[in-house]
Amino acid sequence: MGSGSFTYPEDGERAREEYIDSYYLSAATTTNKQFAHFVASTAHVTDAEVYGSTFVFAPHLEEHVLEEIEQEVTHTPFYCALLSISSKTISMPSL
Repeated sequence: MGSGSFTYPEDGERAREEYIDSYYLSAATTTNKQFAHFVASTAHVTDAEVYGSTFVFAPHLEEHVLEEIEQEVTHTPFYCALLSISSKTISMPSL
């Protein structure tokens, strides 16, 4: 994990070996319906709900959500910060 050539030492990053158990990786993205089922089944709480904000991919947001954008990510204007947001108050289009 990590890289010896591109790191942010101030974040504590360093190249290192890690072991992870096997896991499943789907060939397709998760739908809103699948994620809602996962949340209902596991009582999962998103980082957005824990921290009260999240960074999202802006091009697919609904117009009323775009109007609430207060911050973009430096050098990545297609991501934006949404404050006071949760997975229950925003939906992405089904792609």
